[in-house]
Amino acid sequence: MAKKFLKKISLIGACIIVLSISFSCKKDKKDDRGSGTTTVVDEKWITAYKNVTLGSQGNPNYGPFFKPQTGEVLKLGETAGIEEFVGMVFFRSAGDYTYFTFPADAEAADAYPHPTNPIFVDNPNGLNYWPQPKMVNGMITNPSPDISMVTFNELATSLDAAKFDQTFRNSNLSGGKPQEFLAYKVSYELNPDAGQVYLAQFNKSVRAIILVKNVVSAEKGSITFDILIESRKSYEKLDLTKNIQPKKVD
Repeated sequence: MAKKFLKKISLIGACIIVLSISFSCKKDKKDDRGSGTTTVVDEKWITAYKNVTLGSQGNPNYGPFFKPQTGEVLKLGETAGIEEFVGMVFFRSAGDYTYFTFPADAEAADAYPHPTNPIFVDNPNGLNYWPQPKMVNGMITNPSPDISMVTFNELATSLDAAKFDQTFRNSNLSGGKPQEFLAYKVSYELNPDAGQVYLAQFNKSVRAIILVKNVVSAEKGSITFDILIESRKSYEKLDLTKNIQPKKVD
């Protein structure tokens, strides 16, 4: 009789254990179904640099290199060890053309050889001697439809990231649809024009809008421009972007 009683107790205990396990699994499954993915909107900010002047190779007053993260203009010899921070370069070719381009694209942009242009051949400071893995690529193009100087000035005044994004997309169409990033590879602007607004992109990621204000087309010439650069929180630790985009100022 005692054995039968113990057997019943064991069976009841087993049932309780089974029921408990079933309940726990069901509860966990319900929790899984109820859980969702939280989407964090990427924080963005706009930095404006005004009246940036780059000089071509013969200009004694202005350097040819632009550092987007800080807005600095660098002369030949001031880029050693920080090549990955240099975003743009300006020079005049042997064919009497001016080029507004990016360090990694400068050699291919110029159809003419430049055996005496120090921006390229100065040893060890010229582009030909830079560590290639550290050189910045880029894209630059005319917006379509154009962005007016008035619109650019409004963006530069407001520094509104949403308006910057909308303006960039609406003037960067593919198949009639606004696009976030430039897709058509144009790595230089030949003979840039004063008063023209350009869309630009560093390393296919950091977006910019540029207003050219003055161009002196000569071996000792220069280009002066205003530039708006978009930074993103999600880019702060990426190798392709962390040295290019401006840091947030609190």
